[in-house]
Amino acid sequence: MKPLVILDFDGVIRNSKRASYLGSRAALKAVGLKAVYSADDYWRLRGFKEFNERRKALAAIYSVAASGKKLKDVLRNAPESVIALEKEFPAPAALADAMEEANKKVVAVKILEAPFVVGARNGLKKLGKIARLAVSTSRCRLRDIFATRQRTRQRLR
Repeated sequence: MKPLVILDFDGVIRNSKRASYLGSRAALKAVGLKAVYSADDYWRLRGFKEFNERRKALAAIYSVAASGKKLKDVLRNAPESVIALEKEFPAPAALADAMEEANKKVVAVKILEAPFVVGARNGLKKLGKIARLAVSTSRCRLRDIFATRQRTRQRLR
């Protein structure tokens, strides 16, 4: 029997950068704040270990938006400047939960539209010949992934 290989879906098979960025914007909108930052700024923030996890990044962008400052400007002295804003403008737990839910809803849809990571198609084709493949993710429902499986298989051919 072929060995089983379990792969993470977002960021390994599909490029999740745009989906994550759009989810972060939806999260701010859900709590009545305006997102004034680019995708590049968002990913610069996520590049700091303090904000690499989704929920921590959402809390950080809440604090920046609540302060009225632009993320681009705050990032000049990051991560210290962002941490200072988090202390001054902390995200209340109820708002953090609402942001998380709004983020998940957008990402769950957009990740399925995301392009494959460069090299993922060929890698999956080769790996599929020697192993059984499985997908693991926390970003979208697996049934949604399997609903698009047929289209994905056609693209791999």
